[in-house]
Amino acid sequence: MTETLDDLLAPIEGDLELKRVPVNARLNGEIRHLELVEMDGIRHSQWLTEFRKRKPGKVSTSATGGVEVDLGQIEMGGFQESLISLCLFDSKKSEYVPAEEIAAWPNTFREKLFKRARLINGMDDDAKATAKNDSTQGSDDG
Repeated sequence: MTETLDDLLAPIEGDLELKRVPVNARLNGEIRHLELVEMDGIRHSQWLTEFRKRKPGKVSTSATGGVEVDLGQIEMGGFQESLISLCLFDSKKSEYVPAEEIAAWPNTFREKLFKRARLINGMDDDAKATAKNDSTQGSDDG
């Protein structure tokens, strides 16, 4: 969908609170309470810098602010872990979970975290569709 001049001149509205998703990681019957947190501008820039190093010119930002990644051209080692580690917060330790630790976790769990991290950061088609549906539903309320 191409944006019109009216679309571009319309007021911009948005939340300044980062999105947060509770994560309960179980190991040997114990639950570790973590939180998947939307990246702020600094963490987002760190992620973009990391992937520009992997394959220059293959990570781009769309006109709407989304990140477009050509996965066919990027060195994939650590791809999921680096994004997840910039989003996964351990409030008990007051720190983000390191990529090295995440790399040792089961792939199915990492996949769930990776997909959700992309979604809360607006990095995939599902996130774009959800955002579009949210904005459409909001206009029906009034």
